[in-house]
Amino acid sequence: MVDGANREIFGSEGDDTLAGDGPYDAVFGGGGNDELSSPGTGGAIWGGEGDDRISGSPGGFENLYGDGGADRFALPDLTRAAAFGGEGDDLFEVAERFSGLIVGGDGVDVLALEGDAADYRLRTDGIQHADGSAFLNMAGIEIVRFADGDVLLAERFPGEIRDFEGLSISGATVTFVGTDARDSIWENRGDATDLIFYGGGGNDNVRLESGEGQHRIWGGEGDDRIDAQGWDTRIYGGEGDDVIAAGYGQQVVDGGAGRDVVDYGSRSMDEYSIEILGVGAARISWNVSDFFRISYAWVETEGVELLRFKDGEISLSGVPVTDAERFEAVEGGPTLRIAAAELLEGDVDPLGGPLTLVAVRDAVGGTVALTAGGEVRFAPLPGFHGEASFDYVVAGQGGESVQQVIVDVASTNRAPVAADDVFAGAVGGHVSGDLLADNGAGPDRDPDGDALRVANIDGTPINAFGRAVVTLAHGVVVQVDWRGLVEWDLSSVEGVGRGETVEVSFSYVLADPETALDTGRATLTLSGPPAAVRGGGGSQRLAGTAADDLIYGGRGDDVLLGRVGDDRLFGGGQRDLLKGGADDDALRGGGGSDRLDGGEGDDVLRGGLGRDKLVGGAGDDRLAGGGGGDRFLFRPGDGADVLVDFDPARDVLALRGFDPDAGLAVVDDGADALIVGQGVSIRLLDVSAAELAGWDLFS
Repeated sequence: MVDGANREIFGSEGDDTLAGDGPYDAVFGGGGNDELSSPGTGGAIWGGEGDDRISGSPGGFENLYGDGGADRFALPDLTRAAAFGGEGDDLFEVAERFSGLIVGGDGVDVLALEGDAADYRLRTDGIQHADGSAFLNMAGIEIVRFADGDVLLAERFPGEIRDFEGLSISGATVTFVGTDARDSIWENRGDATDLIFYGGGGNDNVRLESGEGQHRIWGGEGDDRIDAQGWDTRIYGGEGDDVIAAGYGQQVVDGGAGRDVVDYGSRSMDEYSIEILGVGAARISWNVSDFFRISYAWVETEGVELLRFKDGEISLSGVPVTDAERFEAVEGGPTLRIAAAELLEGDVDPLGGPLTLVAVRDAVGGTVALTAGGEVRFAPLPGFHGEASFDYVVAGQGGESVQQVIVDVASTNRAPVAADDVFAGAVGGHVSGDLLADNGAGPDRDPDGDALRVANIDGTPINAFGRAVVTLAHGVVVQVDWRGLVEWDLSSVEGVGRGETVEVSFSYVLADPETALDTGRATLTLSGPPAAVRGGGGSQRLAGTAADDLIYGGRGDDVLLGRVGDDRLFGGGQRDLLKGGADDDALRGGGGSDRLDGGEGDDVLRGGLGRDKLVGGAGDDRLAGGGGGDRFLFRPGDGADVLVDFDPARDVLALRGFDPDAGLAVVDDGADALIVGQGVSIRLLDVSAAELAGWDLFS
């Protein structure tokens, strides 16, 4: 023990016994299971870790903190203190005249009071002695223990479930006091304990079971779910729409205000004998078999609107129980006529009276009327199809009910027709078209004249930009927009040889405004480069196509014409004329003295063994004379050309059409000679400007 005033007193990590001896002393237990006390008058105790015993003393106001562990607080008469349990399951033993604040904290905390429950008034914010001499504020307390029984307070945090099963609860009656929030209680004792629950406000979830107990449940305000099992149970739903689980034994249910349901869960109607006693009232007895009914296992109801079984429901509200109805009609078709008897078939008056169809109303997707003869007439709105509805009102002995009728209005819309399409193109080309146009099998069309759109191609939907792009076989790229405009890109085709023809295709889905669909197929016949053209024994004229041609001269004096495309021309053994034409061509003279004319484009010309004449033409060309003495001809504007094997000693450079007064510059550029001016740049590889000195370039 440590004596003194206004001091700080610290324990060890072991089990200590510490007490202050002066005002405002502070005692710190540290580790271990400590016994701590304070002299009062502003003192404070911190239990620390371990299961501590903390004692207050009469006198001045004290602050007591359990901290960790299962702590036990002893608070005698006339103590004025604030006690905080902290972590662990704490016990607060409070004398009859104690005043102050008790906060349980984490764990299951017990407030034990002297005297019986009748000596106190239990409130949601605390407990007051019946004679008003002392008031105790409390929070975070799960169990309030009196000499004659326990009161279990509901979990203070809505939405969580506190399972009190297994707690040490004294007395034959256990009372649960709920809050104004949502309280969730589960207690299963399995003995003769009587369970009492006061729900208060909020949507409470209550499950109480005691095999032989007599239970009393007050749901209070809110929509409560109550499952109370026992041989003698009274349930009062209170306000709100309550669901009450049917139990075994003898159960009396008063639903109170709201729409209340007694729920039999997985049980069927034929397992019970059901006697309707009046509005909201019934007696339901359990049938063991078709011949034997247990007289002591029953449920009696009052103020209950519905009995719910797995195979159906029974209304106790007194109003007619209606049966769902569904009919069919056709868009733009005749008016649907329904007799009152047909509409009311399956509807039941729970009080046994006759039913009368009194009104129809609230039509959706059509108009509805009730004739004087009791026939219902429903006409779909012009152009409407889909699910329409209307309500009918039926009157019985206990009041009126409203039931919705569904009318399935079939569409008369006809689907569009997507005619198949045929296109043709060659490798390296580009093909455009309109899928909706007549491309061999007639145009796409809609029988109703609706505007059409393409929804997807090969399963790829039209994107936010109104188009879809797919890659087909052989690298063919297709783009289609929602209007059906199609672009075939054949520039990157692979695997189609010369003279070969293949087919590539895709499917497309055509849709009308009502999403009626049809599928068409577009097919492109894709031609590879033309087959090689070969000359024979005589002098021939061999012409190419608009594609990339391969032409071989024969043994005679042949004329080879590439025309359009990137062509390759090969002369034969005699004097041949090779003309590349447009695009980028490759020309080779062969054995005779040939004339090679590249034409437009960036061409490659090789003369061969004879005395050849090479004309690059427009574009940036590359020229090689070959083995003989060759003649190279250039004109103004021919572009940037390269002479690969020019030999000043035997070859001739001829410039035609140039202006002598404008002149041409002949300079060295590295190891090469460069002739520049008047729209030409002629590079002579491995030739110096000095070797061209004295040449009359314009002769």
